[in-house]
Amino acid sequence: LLEEVKFIGNVSITDLDEYQKNKVEWLLNTNYNYETKRSYYSVLDSRIHALEVALNKDLYKFTQVEIENIIKGVNSFSVQTAQALFSMINSYIQWTVEIGLNNKGENPCNKIIIKDVVKVNSNALKELYTTKEEFYDNIMSLEGSIIDKTIIMLLRYGVRLIDIPDLRYEDVNEDDMTLKVENEGGEGGVLNIPIDELLLRCIKECKSTDEYERLSNKRDTVTRYLDFGYIIKVTD
Repeated sequence: LLEEVKFIGNVSITDLDEYQKNKVEWLLNTNYNYETKRSYYSVLDSRIHALEVALNKDLYKFTQVEIENIIKGVNSFSVQTAQALFSMINSYIQWTVEIGLNNKGENPCNKIIIKDVVKVNSNALKELYTTKEEFYDNIMSLEGSIIDKTIIMLLRYGVRLIDIPDLRYEDVNEDDMTLKVENEGGEGGVLNIPIDELLLRCIKECKSTDEYERLSNKRDTVTRYLDFGYIIKVTD
């Protein structure tokens, strides 16, 4: 058992209280991978556990209003964070219902419409985030070749770093404006990621780029690339 609960960190399971042990048991009964279990436990322990102790009740006993207040307490810029936290809470409470731990037999999350709970500060978001065009201009202003910059662009469009070296020109579908990714670095399968003219422009520049010249130690140095059909060319 102790081998399975490393995701709780450097803490003995015997030192956990009832609320924490319930979260551990829930995660052990899920199919989440190790990193997800560690992340979920850490988030719930940091955001929820103190409330459980203060209210003297486990999360599955929280009311609809109490859960909504937790979600509202998340930074108004972090819409995705609020939604992710709600998803964790919902999954945990649903598990307690299914195993009979929750004697109410109901999940209050079912009555919560998350988009109505999470209020977005639109003006703040505009100041916090840049447009795609601004992001593109910022990346293009960096020192480095178009090959290097395209790696950053691909990450921004959601391609895993481990999958980037395997991308080929033929994976780009200009008609559908998608990029086919053989998701070997994830859980397998094929992903068709939506792209736009900005990323397409980078990919076409990669194809036409054979070398990159830069000033290093007050001398001009040239990096030459070999084309084997991959978007991210290798150096000679």
